[in-house]
Amino acid sequence: MKVSRILSAYRNIHRCLCSFALLCFLLNCKPADLNAACDPASKNFFLSKLLSPNQSCLGQIDPSKSQPIHSLYLSDVSNGLLYTFNTGNDGVLSLKGSIATTLTNPFTILWNGKHLVINGGDTFKSYLRNSDGTLSLKNTYVASVTPVVIQGTTAFHPSGKFFYYTVNTATAITSFSKLQLDSEGTFSGEANTVTGQNWSVMGPIHPTGNYFMTFHKLSAATRMFYPIADVNTGAVGTPTSNATVTDTTLYPENGHCIYSSNANFMYCANNSDQGNNGSIVQMSVTSTSNAVLAPSSVLVQSPTAYLSPKSLVLHPSSQYIYAYGETNIYAYAVDQVTGVINPTVLSSVPTPGGASCTSNSNVTRLAIHPLGNMLYAVCVSTNGSNRLGSYPINSSGQLSLPTLTTIPNTTNSMNLLFVSGN
Repeated sequence: MKVSRILSAYRNIHRCLCSFALLCFLLNCKPADLNAACDPASKNFFLSKLLSPNQSCLGQIDPSKSQPIHSLYLSDVSNGLLYTFNTGNDGVLSLKGSIATTLTNPFTILWNGKHLVINGGDTFKSYLRNSDGTLSLKNTYVASVTPVVIQGTTAFHPSGKFFYYTVNTATAITSFSKLQLDSEGTFSGEANTVTGQNWSVMGPIHPTGNYFMTFHKLSAATRMFYPIADVNTGAVGTPTSNATVTDTTLYPENGHCIYSSNANFMYCANNSDQGNNGSIVQMSVTSTSNAVLAPSSVLVQSPTAYLSPKSLVLHPSSQYIYAYGETNIYAYAVDQVTGVINPTVLSSVPTPGGASCTSNSNVTRLAIHPLGNMLYAVCVSTNGSNRLGSYPINSSGQLSLPTLTTIPNTTNSMNLLFVSGN
């Protein structure tokens, strides 16, 4: 009787083991598959633990499979190249490769959540971003009115369906245009709007997607507010003018503007040849007007036109703002209630080119990791030492000295765009 029971138990155990083995085969799971055994996100995690309960997971997960692949894209204007650097959550970059855009002076890079758009001269190109960060060309479009996308602020509408950009018409009256991008990456719907004032540049689209503003060089205290009448096509409504801002001059020509995360405040890099340059101008905003905060501006480094601040970026927490000065990058704290920047510098570190960036008015942009642990900056230096810098950010928003990557053979502006992984 005892022998019969033992044999029966043995057969049951054998059946269970066979069932597990069959299930493992169907799921294509191996006990030695460390990502399956150690990554709770894996569909085979539970089964792998049953089959290999003592499998050690210490230092065994392949980061490329357990973390999203983020990408930092760098446009090299001189050589028409678009570099791809990949990184994980630690923010450390590795070069994935580069592509020849065949564009003239490609600077601006835009992202709508699926496609990357880059502009050079009168031509736009769209690329599908693949899961490994590489890019596949989808469409090329030649604009009927030449863009000046390097000036002002250009970004996709929150819907990802269209964007606006600064252009110059043959009559020398500066205007802006709108261009749509469909889900397949195809351009359409180009439309030009004349502002009626010379030398106007685009401001950012409000995070609500309801409106944007333009800034005018010949009347630098005046802004035009354009309602977005159609959030599918980008058609604009009749603008209103805000001529009440008389205590500060703002023309973000080669600089740009960013909104706070709560969309109540806007910060602009004022580095033109107009008054009040060399500063961050800070203001509160509504859909039809804006008003400067007190103080109206924070002097970054140099009041010399086009040298400082070259770029601004807000920390993901909105507690800190970073400004690219003439020779240094500065960190400041931001009051979350009033929106006011504390002018006392939290930290200051050299630009990627150090003093060799002095007197270099080439346009650039900062980028920041979505976890807020790394800041990225580029410098086209006066001595040919062109570098990309990765600056660690501590829990107090302060910057540390960077890890430097050389970008060879470039003599003109460079731009950065950070794209979070899928």
